[in-house]
Amino acid sequence: MDKKDEPDRGGGGCAIALVIVLMLLPVVYAIGFGPAVWLHKRDVAPEAIEAIYNPLIWAAEAVGQEDRLEQYADWWQ
Repeated sequence: MDKKDEPDRGGGGCAIALVIVLMLLPVVYAIGFGPAVWLHKRDVAPEAIEAIYNPLIWAAEAVGQEDRLEQYADWWQ
């Protein structure tokens, strides 16, 4: 069988990049909480910020880590 007859199996780099992005999204979301607190304190879209970050607050409370989240928020105020 010639190489030209084999199907092209390229695009593996794109799949790897997609996996990396999907793995980093939760990290970026959590890190973005601090700047969101800063914006919220300055009344920049407070309703939107609350809606976006309520799941993070709920998750922190569910696992007993709300004190750490509060410490991170305090650092940004």
